[in-house]
Amino acid sequence: MSPQLPDPLHALAQEGWTLLGSARLSQSDALGLWQQRFTALAERDQERVANWLQKSVAAGNREKYPAWLRRFVALAAVMIAGALLLLDPKAQGTVFFWVFLPPLLLLLGAVVAHRTRLKLRQRNLALLLAGKG
Repeated sequence: MSPQLPDPLHALAQEGWTLLGSARLSQSDALGLWQQRFTALAERDQERVANWLQKSVAAGNREKYPAWLRRFVALAAVMIAGALLLLDPKAQGTVFFWVFLPPLLLLLGAVVAHRTRLKLRQRNLALLLAGKG
């Protein structure tokens, strides 16, 4: 995904990646501690860590949906199509409501959560690197 970093920088970058997913990053004490460790690095190392984080966030934004969600969408589409083709028309409404509506709501929730997490990481990246000198 992104170029490899030496172990000390990789540990700091991984910690930063974890912080990017935090919903309350601006209120976190971990943000201040991470920024102190980040600004203590040499300028070249700061650039390497910042580039790694930016590339990781960009790679996450390019991946539209996780593989499990894509497989689940395909399975749900096949199940719904099969039910609509094979079931008695009078039973289709009941089957849709009790069998297919819950997975569709789960899909919608998963898609919304995934997109929200991507936007959160993008927003937190600017906050995380704000201490970059």
